[in-house]
Amino acid sequence: MTLFEFAYCCLELCIMVHYVKVRRILKKLCKGSKNFQLLDVGGRKSIYTTNLNCDVHIVDLPRESEVQKQLRLGLTDNMLEQIKRRRSNIKSIKLEDITKTTFKDNTFDGIVSVEVIEHIQDDSAFIYQIHRILKPNRYVVLTTPNGEAVENINLDHVRHYTRAELETKVRECFDDVEVFYGVKEGFLYKMSIKGWACRKRILIAPFILFCAFLANLLEGVSLGKAKNTKHLFAIARKQEK
Repeated sequence: MTLFEFAYCCLELCIMVHYVKVRRILKKLCKGSKNFQLLDVGGRKSIYTTNLNCDVHIVDLPRESEVQKQLRLGLTDNMLEQIKRRRSNIKSIKLEDITKTTFKDNTFDGIVSVEVIEHIQDDSAFIYQIHRILKPNRYVVLTTPNGEAVENINLDHVRHYTRAELETKVRECFDDVEVFYGVKEGFLYKMSIKGWACRKRILIAPFILFCAFLANLLEGVSLGKAKNTKHLFAIARKQEK
């Protein structure tokens, strides 16, 4: 275990609410499995997979365009070195377009994609490739902004999905699909998100940690209600032929 991973263990409940929720789902998926191979699509630092009992593989784009630099998307050489230094369960990092991925069929035991599909022009190719490289009877976990509550003002977001639209898209390749609203918006959520995004966060670290910790303790899922939920979660299983 690296020093970074030890610190993460101590502060796990203080990371952003959204990441904690994803992490809880992933823990259940890989619990009890040996040599579980998890692909994180567009995960950059993949912080929500830290210390998970599995081999983590990351696929992302290199940071090249001005929009990527402005929004801090993609991976830089420095980030690649930092990930390899800090993390012991990262087994590979591939820089390529997931819609044209070179991974072989039925490669991964699980796939996670946090806030990525909204950046993809050809979202049908995205779903197809994820389905192709996922092993039968295994799961993919997707999250994306809730289009029923979150206005699309991001320069790199192609679209925001409603719950029905996301389910329809995922069902292009998957039959077993569950889509639900998650992560309620409130004062604690807003403050923790803004705090972690602040470049001077070290000056207000105690306040950030306090807000994030309380937000995680109080966070709940608003099933069936779009109002005040920031994200959509989709969990889909690839059926055996």
